[in-house]
Amino acid sequence: MDRSHQTATMEHHSIFAPLGFDNSFDLEEFKKNFKIKIISYDENELVFDLIGVDAAIANAFRRILIAEVST
Repeated sequence: MDRSHQTATMEHHSIFAPLGFDNSFDLEEFKKNFKIKIISYDENELVFDLIGVDAAIANAFRRILIAEVST
């Protein structure tokens, strides 16, 4: 059975295709839209905005940063 045609789960990117919504990931589109805006920084803190990033990717980035900060 070809799993790409199963639509009983929301894990596949084409689940919303019948509604005209393409949820697939396009690296070139990501590179074109991705921006980081530095708000402020000093020796102990960096404040920035991630622009053009899906919340899941921003959350993954946040988790990586938290894991790398020494305590």
